Amino acid sequence: MIERREHDRLRHIFLPACFEYEDVFHVGVIRDMSSKGIGVQSDFLPRIGETVHIQWGNCEPLAGRVQWTLGNRFGINVETDPLEYSRTHPYRSVRVPVGLPGEIHIAGSSHLGEILNMSTKGIAVSHSGSLRKGQLASVSFGNENFENCTVRWSRDGMVGLSLDQTVRLQTLSEIIDGAQSYMRAAA
Repeated sequence: MIERREHDRLRHIFLPACFEYEDVFHVGVIRDMSSKGIGVQSDFLPRIGETVHIQWGNCEPLAGRVQWTLGNRFGINVETDPLEYSRTHPYRSVRVPVGLPGEIHIAGSSHLGEILNMSTKGIAVSHSGSLRKGQLASVSFGNENFENCTVRWSRDGMVGLSLDQTVRLQTLSEIIDGAQSYMRAAA
């Protein structure tokens, strides 16, 4: 294969990412990036020339245009250097919006709430209860049930829970697709 890229790039990276395309969120993996572009692997491919917003780690979404697609991969051309952009934000798992009703089960009681977002390592929930850092809880929404979650923070009617097992990206993608289908049907 002939290398046609004009810019050096980081290869063999594996950064879970969320990208928004036509007001729908999708999950993917950043496989490489250069000062002008990002290579993504995903089950969903946007069309060449379309604008996508991609987010990874603790970064705000970055806008770019799809330059190419090949198999289950696509390339995004961006104006802002994603390598430098990454350096200015400490890494954490990317949070994907969920927006589904759910429940937190803790110490024999249940609290209704809304699943705000989810990553491969945690869940954020708005709720009406009072939870303390370090408590163990279970979270359920739709057909999903996550047990042995640890409360990491709780403030202003929201709680952040770390999962006892990392969620596979494919599973996270299925959850997000289901959540968006549910929200469209409810609207």
